[in-house]
Amino acid sequence: VVSSQCSGSSGINAEYGGPKSKRAKDSHDAHSSAHRSCRKGPPKDVEVQADLCGHGSVDDKNSSDKDNSMEAILITTQLKEEIAQLKRQLDTRDRDLIEKGKELNNMKTEMWELEKKLRKKITDQNIEHIKRIEGMEQIIGGLKNSNTLLTKKLKTNSRKSASGHIAASLLMDTEETDST
Repeated sequence: VVSSQCSGSSGINAEYGGPKSKRAKDSHDAHSSAHRSCRKGPPKDVEVQADLCGHGSVDDKNSSDKDNSMEAILITTQLKEEIAQLKRQLDTRDRDLIEKGKELNNMKTEMWELEKKLRKKITDQNIEHIKRIEGMEQIIGGLKNSNTLLTKKLKTNSRKSASGHIAASLLMDTEETDST
């Protein structure tokens, strides 16, 4: 709230027909009553009290308006510069995020390919391992069969012959069959 007190009756009175006109007197009276209300405190619904006599607050208001407009221009310019700077920072961060996203996608693709190769290698090794086990089981089964056959031959031959001479010949026979 801007207000000032009037100390005389000059300035704007000439506009109302001079200092002795009725219109100027009414204007001055209204102005004086406004000053009385300023001493009590400014009215709540009035923001600016201007001096009707032409000195003090009218000039202050104009210079204040100029100062306020210059200040507003400076603040607006600073805010525009700050906004532009923040936009540049956002653009930089967006580019960085896009690049990191691409890197992340590339890494995920590489990881997926690596996992795929590892799964294939594991399944191939499992298949190879199963084949080896099956081959060994066949060899073991064949050896068990030949062992039981040999054991049966040995038992039957040992019953027929009491001497160790026949048993030795059977062992030689089995060695020949195993080598072929």
